[in-house]
Amino acid sequence: MMSCNRRGLRVKLLPEDLIERVPLPEAERLVIRCAGGELPRIVDQAEAALMSPAAHLYVRGGLLVTPVSAAVVASDGREFHTPRLHPVTDIWLIERLTSLATFERLDRRTKAYVTVDCPATIARSLMARQQWRLPKLAGLITAPSLRGDGTIIAADGYDHASRLLVVLGETRFRPIKDAPTHADACRALAEIHNLFATFPFVADIDLAVATSAVLTTLVRRMLPTAPIHAVTAHTAGSGKSLLVDMVAIVATGRRAPVIAAGRAPEEMDKRLGAMLLQGHSLISFDNLQAPLSGDLLAQSVTQEALMLRLLGHSITVETPTNAMLFATGNNLRIMGDLTRRCLVARLDPACEHPELRAFDRDALAYAAAQRADIVGAALTILKAYLVAGRPGTLPPLGSFETWSRLVREAIVWAGGQDPVQSLEAGRASDPQRERLLAIMAAWWDAFADREVTASEVITKASADTGLRDALDLIKLDFQEVTAKRLGEWLARVSGQRIRNARFETANKRHGSALWRLAGYRGEDA
Repeated sequence: MMSCNRRGLRVKLLPEDLIERVPLPEAERLVIRCAGGELPRIVDQAEAALMSPAAHLYVRGGLLVTPVSAAVVASDGREFHTPRLHPVTDIWLIERLTSLATFERLDRRTKAYVTVDCPATIARSLMARQQWRLPKLAGLITAPSLRGDGTIIAADGYDHASRLLVVLGETRFRPIKDAPTHADACRALAEIHNLFATFPFVADIDLAVATSAVLTTLVRRMLPTAPIHAVTAHTAGSGKSLLVDMVAIVATGRRAPVIAAGRAPEEMDKRLGAMLLQGHSLISFDNLQAPLSGDLLAQSVTQEALMLRLLGHSITVETPTNAMLFATGNNLRIMGDLTRRCLVARLDPACEHPELRAFDRDALAYAAAQRADIVGAALTILKAYLVAGRPGTLPPLGSFETWSRLVREAIVWAGGQDPVQSLEAGRASDPQRERLLAIMAAWWDAFADREVTASEVITKASADTGLRDALDLIKLDFQEVTAKRLGEWLARVSGQRIRNARFETANKRHGSALWRLAGYRGEDA
C-alpha cells in the first residue's frame, strides 16, 4: 500500500517492516551549512528537516519515537512481528538527518562548501531540547478507529485530529455508514457474538465482556482510561488465551503480545512499563498463577499517563497509558483495588479434557478471515449509538466514565448485557477480601462488637485458636504480628466495607486506640 506525503514523496507501508524509509531526493533536501557560533540556527534547520513526513519521527510523551516492526512472544511461545514505537537515539538521528538534509561545511583549503554527515553535536543538541515542534503521537493503530467527534479514522498515515499513526496494511476494511441505525447496531452485535460462538461462556454476561473487549480495543487509543478485560476458567485448555488472541487479530491483525508472570509484582511492573514505553496497543498478562496485582498496573488502568523510568537510564519520561490490557489464568484471582478495574469473562467447557474438543472451524483463522467485517461491525455499533444521541441510562463507572458512556452504553443499547456486572466475579476471587472476611469472622467470635485495643487482641489470641489462626493471615504483610503492627493493619483497612461490615475506631484507652467490628451480620449475611 502506498501513500503520499505533502511533498509528493511516496512512502511505502510494509506489513513486515512497517515503514520503508526512503532518503529524500537531493533536489528536495534542505541544505544546512554548518559554521561555528550558529548552533541554534543549525539545530532549528535540522528539526525543520525532521518535520517532513518522510522522517517518520514523532513526539510521544517525553520521547522522540519512530515506528518499527519488532519480534514479540505470543501466548503459545511463538514469535511474531508487531508494530511498536522505538525511542530514537542520537546515533539514529545522525543517520536519519543525513538522509533527509544536505549538511555542508566550508573547506578551508579549497574555500568551497563540501557535503558532510550530520555532525553529532547537532543530533545531541536536538535530542536535548525536549520542546520539539515535531508532530505529537497518541499511538499507532493498524485498524480503523473512531475519533473523539465520532468520525471514522480509516486512511493510512498520520491523522492530525486524533494524533494517531494509521498503518492499515493490505486489509480492505468495509466503509461505515454516516448514520447507521439501531437496527444496524443490533445486526452488528450479532456478528460479533458469532465470532465467539464456539466459546463455552458461563453466562451472557461473559459474552458481553468479550464483546466489550473487541469494541474497547479498537477505540482504546482515544479513551482516557479503560478497564482490564480478564478471562478465567477452572481448567487449562478452555480457550482463555485463544479468546484474547482472537480479539488481538481483529484489532491488530496479529496475536496478542504477552507478559509472562514474574515471581513478584515488581517484575510485572517493569515488563508492563517497558511495553507501555514501546507503545504497544494491546498487552496480555497470560496464564497468571499468582493474583493479578501491582501498583503500576493499578495506576496504568486509571491514569492517562505515567512517569516511567527508562531502562538503563536515571531519567523518567511521561508515557501515555492508552494500551488495551488483558489478563488470563485458571481460577484467576484479582487482588485489592484491581477488582473494581477488571471485567471478567468466565469459561467452562464442562469436561475433564477441554483441549480435546473438536470444532467445525479454526477460531483464529475465522477471526483473521472475518477481521474486516468484525471491525466494521464494532464501529457500526459505536457510530450508531453516537448518531442516536447517546441514549444511555446506566450510571457511570467510576474512573472509566468515558468508556462507560461510549462502549458499555453502546453494547447495552444494541441489545447486549452490561459487561460491568462481571465486576462481582473479580471481587469474589479477591484474596485480600477473603482474608479480611476470615479475620472479621474470628474477631466477631472473640469480641462481637465490643471495643478493644490491639494489645488485648494479641493477648486473647494466645488462648483462642481461631483468633490466632486469623491473625496469622496478617503475616502476609508482617513477619510477626505485634500489637503495633496489628494497629497499623487495622488503620489501613479501617472503614473498608465488606457486606457492610468494617473495622472502626473512635475512642482511646490510656492513649491506645480502641477498635470495634461494626455492621457484621455473620459469614452467611
